[in-house]
Amino acid sequence: MTLIEGDGIGPEISQSVKDIYSAANVPIKWEPVDVTPILKDGRTAIPDEAIDSVKRNYVALKGPLAVSMAVYRVSNGG
Repeated sequence: MTLIEGDGIGPEISQSVKDIYSAANVPIKWEPVDVTPILKDGRTAIPDEAIDSVKRNYVALKGPLAVSMAVYRVSNGG
C-alpha cells in the first residue's frame, strides 16, 4: 500500500496506523513515497514515483499535508 506520511503530525499518525494494522496481523507491505512538489516542464507536480506507486498499488494511505499559502492563493485566484 502506498504510504504518504504527510507533514507535521503526519508521520506520527501514519506510524500509529501501521502499528494498528500490525497488531491486527493485517499483512500490508507499506511503500512510502514523497509527494513534495517538484518542477516538471515549468509547472509544479507530484513526483512520478509517487503517482506510479499509487497506480501500481491501487490504494494509498495519506497523512495530513501542509499547504503553502502561495499555492493556496494561486489555486484560489488570489
